[in-house]
Amino acid sequence: MVNILEEVKQMSEEQLTELVYAIKDRRDYLNSENLEGFRIGDRVTWTKGQSIYKETYKGEVYKINPKTVAVREDGRSWVKWRISPSMLTKLEDEE
Repeated sequence: MVNILEEVKQMSEEQLTELVYAIKDRRDYLNSENLEGFRIGDRVTWTKGQSIYKETYKGEVYKINPKTVAVREDGRSWVKWRISPSMLTKLEDEE
């Protein structure tokens, strides 16, 4: 990683622009792979916040968007979240 950062310091503006596009393409690809793991009706969990302010939520997937997963929060079905699939964890057979 240190070598990569040193290379970035030496790049021209045009090279940096190409790098930014390559990073965005890679993120989009990884995001689309993560989206394939979710289906409508899946039970999921996610966290929001940091440190002592971290809260864990549970909900149900109700829609798959091109870049996000739409989730209804448990206990408050009117509360809807759009969450990156990389931030979600699928719950296995919760009963």
